[in-house]
Amino acid sequence: MRAVSAAPYVPAAGTSGPYTVDVLGASIKVDSPLAGAHQQRNIALAIAAAVELAEHHGIPITPAAIENGIRLTRWPGALNGFRKSPA
Repeated sequence: MRAVSAAPYVPAAGTSGPYTVDVLGASIKVDSPLAGAHQQRNIALAIAAAVELAEHHGIPITPAAIENGIRLTRWPGALNGFRKSPA
């Protein structure tokens, strides 16, 4: 069994908004619509899984596909914060 690490894809502590990581020999912009540090960890795990599949299992995953998949992520009904309307 291979060990797969998401560490190379986790942004620096305190990072908010889009950030860049190197994936499969290319630099990609990670611009997720999902908020929170926990989502950054989830994204790092998803990137690590995609890299593993591409490099060691012959699945044709490209850096552009990873970048677009993250950017186009939608999660209807996610428990995101809402602003209270003024009274």
